[in-house]
Amino acid sequence: MSVANCIKIKGLGSESTGYLFKASSCDASFVISSKHGLCHQKTSCEPFKAKTAGCCRQCPVQLRLENISLENSKMSLDALKIFSFPDKDLAITLVEGSSSHPLRIGSDTNISSTHFYLNAYKQNDTEPGRIMLNFPNKSSDGLIYYNIESNSTPDLVEKSRGYKGVSGALVLEYPTSDFPIAHAIVIENGKNNDLVAECLNDIDHEQLNKFFDCIVFHKPAWTIKLDNSIGGYVKEIFRKKVTDELEIVTYIPSHKGFPHFDLNPIARFLLIEFNHMLTTNKLSLSQSMYRAGNLLANEDKYEPANKLLTGRLVETYLNAPHLYSTGLTDKNYHHMHYMINPDGNYELAFSNYCGHNNIIDGLNDEIGKVISNFNLYGFNQELFLERSFLNQKLPASECETLFKVLFSEDKCISTFCLVFTVSLEEYNKNEFAAVNDYIISLVNQACTGIDEDILKNLSFGLKLNLLVMPSNKINELSLAIVRELIGDDQSY
Repeated sequence: MSVANCIKIKGLGSESTGYLFKASSCDASFVISSKHGLCHQKTSCEPFKAKTAGCCRQCPVQLRLENISLENSKMSLDALKIFSFPDKDLAITLVEGSSSHPLRIGSDTNISSTHFYLNAYKQNDTEPGRIMLNFPNKSSDGLIYYNIESNSTPDLVEKSRGYKGVSGALVLEYPTSDFPIAHAIVIENGKNNDLVAECLNDIDHEQLNKFFDCIVFHKPAWTIKLDNSIGGYVKEIFRKKVTDELEIVTYIPSHKGFPHFDLNPIARFLLIEFNHMLTTNKLSLSQSMYRAGNLLANEDKYEPANKLLTGRLVETYLNAPHLYSTGLTDKNYHHMHYMINPDGNYELAFSNYCGHNNIIDGLNDEIGKVISNFNLYGFNQELFLERSFLNQKLPASECETLFKVLFSEDKCISTFCLVFTVSLEEYNKNEFAAVNDYIISLVNQACTGIDEDILKNLSFGLKLNLLVMPSNKINELSLAIVRELIGDDQSY
């Protein structure tokens, strides 16, 4: 596809390359290229003639439409309007023509493990050719140095002649897809076997979109909306930021009951797709539901109810859907979640249930255990394939995209959530006027005992969220779930 979108640019005796693409929000078509490839002052510009590195990046020249030829073997395009970036050797030209595919700008994270290529017209060529690139190195000034994956001679003179016309070529991720992902525009011949390119990841989209009155580049519409959120069943009463790396949030059930809360609505909610967190995806739906029900009814010592609560509570708190859970009896039991940032990049996070009525005495031990075994909580492809129900929940296109991201990028996990539950048998209304005050006092008491070594360990790039959830009495949620599952008058 990128070959068909490759455009030869001619102007004032020089040749370069551009790439034709469709706007994200309308049917307008654009050609992305280097700024100097369109410039009418090249023949008289002393810095350019002297091959001064980067001279075109800050150049304020107003590009002209006349004397520019944009064509390939199948079409000739008329330039209508040009936007040149004030701090980059980069230009976007609105053209009279058509293209069927928008262009998405890729992330600059983990580019060292990504494969790249470009299609470009070398000088005097009538057909574009493909050049494979590797070992990208991004500099602090927004340039990326790509090494040509070939046996090109390192002689600068011969290489310079051989790659004339490649300037303006679009660097794309490989392998290709129906949604091309762009990273940079080639602007210079680098030393030895390098091509120097202008990074696209940091361009000013707002200024560009305003100029053309449309959304030019496609940004991933990874907006997450949870199918089932526990948000309507719980209410936040207290939030405390201990450090930049540690936040504690306290919830209570939304429904009032005797003596304080009614947990039955939460129990009913947790039974929605509860098999997704307790069984494998190899079973039929009926087998999966039956096995999950058995675990809830008969394996109370592993606290399946509170582990279900943990997964759903963290989903809502982080807006991070559940990917998979380990086996219920796993020593390092946890849920894996995925989050999407505003820029379309994704992160992984895990959650873990840490126990009942132990937030004061056991807080340091529970956090310490997770931190000391942190590398055991990384993304596990086998568990994902065996225990994820993602392909039953997402459209095929979204599922395919997420699978590609999960299996092609090595993501370090830094965010994790630990959930503690407390029961209110010890609540004394003579000491605390409101039950919420009592719950908050427990959390504050726990905060005062957090070990300095814990905070020091978190400062090495980790982000911990502690969530606290109360019940009227111990084991109340588990009993409520089993009652909802099998009914009062039935045996399982």
